[in-house]
Amino acid sequence: MDMTNTPSPQLLHVFYTYMLCQLPIFLAVMLFLFLLVSIVQKQRLMGLLHEGFVIQEQLLDPVLRRVYAQRRFLRVGLGGLWILDGLLQAQPDMSSEFIPNIVNPIVSAQPAILNNLFEPFVVLWSQNPLQFDLLAIWIQVGLGLVLLFGGNSILMKIALWLSIGWGVAVWIMGEGFGGIFTGEATWLMGAPGSVLFYVVGAVFLILPVTAWKDQTVHRTLQWIMVILWLWAASIQAWPNSGFWTSQGLSSTTLTMAEMPQPGFLAHMLYGVVHVLDANPILWNSVFVIWMAVLGIGWIWRAKFPLVVPLTLLWLFVTWVIGQDFGVLGGLGTDPNSSPVVALLILAVYTRKHKLKGEPALMSTV
Repeated sequence: MDMTNTPSPQLLHVFYTYMLCQLPIFLAVMLFLFLLVSIVQKQRLMGLLHEGFVIQEQLLDPVLRRVYAQRRFLRVGLGGLWILDGLLQAQPDMSSEFIPNIVNPIVSAQPAILNNLFEPFVVLWSQNPLQFDLLAIWIQVGLGLVLLFGGNSILMKIALWLSIGWGVAVWIMGEGFGGIFTGEATWLMGAPGSVLFYVVGAVFLILPVTAWKDQTVHRTLQWIMVILWLWAASIQAWPNSGFWTSQGLSSTTLTMAEMPQPGFLAHMLYGVVHVLDANPILWNSVFVIWMAVLGIGWIWRAKFPLVVPLTLLWLFVTWVIGQDFGVLGGLGTDPNSSPVVALLILAVYTRKHKLKGEPALMSTV
């Protein structure tokens, strides 16, 4: 990405002035929504108690306790990620560089047939970039706050559905379908796109508790992992992708290394580039085999318990050497795919979650 076109001080002044002016309105709206939901929830709870429901008995079942803890872990994780995404959207460079340095490169890499899909969005955003950037900030921070503090309420359900719609829009317009139609997609860069996994997490939370209790969510994530890793291995191994050459394999890491970031991280990434350049066939073979083993291992996850730690290790390795933690460089819009995939795995397959403050009321959220 071209990092040289830094926004002018005047533009930044206008951008952050607008943000500070809109902040009280945003906070007032959020406070009103939370107060309204709190009143409705209390009335609903009193009604259930009046009808003789013994709500706490629902949590005597250890399976239900674990399910509530897993869902809470996923909900809090997604909420934190959405807030982080909103804060990243508030970076100074975003005020003027979002379209030229993020969206335009994505659009130019798409097949010509898709350009007509992106053009109206680019034109619309370019006409008033500051206000649309602020809109994206408030939407993402708002979604995150509701996921963190909304509890089991109608507001939470609305936020989950909105996050799915917003996530799909961001995946298409902001991530260009995760790069899957460019011919250059690779998991090392986070393909098929991090926001796609935000959507998966929201769908899991919309599903009723019974879908978690009867292992439907577990099986769904299992097959998502199978498809993801076998797909990632196949595109990494595809000869026309260029990953068997020095330039093709190391270009991902080199791009990350050239972004503004702490010196020790840049030096580490340049070292990785040197290693990949020295023997691209060997290292690409390692990458392909590792992902293929993960894909096959997830098919028989019950008989291959090491597949979860091996997946988490691979997520961390690729987050460092390919995705560069996602948030660095001044134009990072999210932490990239590895953290959210790790969140899904830990939420669904890690059972040692403590139940803290989860409402006892049975709900679909």
